[in-house]
Amino acid sequence: MERMINEELKGLVLRQALSEQKGSVDGDEQCNVIADEVRVVAALVLGALGGNYAAMRDYLMISGGMFQEIAKINAQVVQRYNSAYFFIAP
Repeated sequence: MERMINEELKGLVLRQALSEQKGSVDGDEQCNVIADEVRVVAALVLGALGGNYAAMRDYLMISGGMFQEIAKINAQVVQRYNSAYFFIAP
C-alpha cells in the first residue's frame, strides 16, 4: 500500500508540475489536483495510524485545534451561566 501511495504522490507532483508549466491552469484542474493531494495525504495518515479511523479523526481534531475551540465555547457558556445565576439569585 505504501508503494502505491508513493507512486500516486509522484504522479500528483508530475501532474502539478505539468499543469504549472502550461501556464494557464483552469480552476477545475486546480481543484482536482488539490482534491487528489488531500486524498493521498488522508490515505498516508490513515495508513500511519494502522487504518484506525477513530485515531485519524482524533488526530485531525487535535491538529486542527477543534478541542481548543470546544474548550473555549464551554468556558464561555459556563461564564454566562454563572453570570446569569448571580444576577437572578437574591
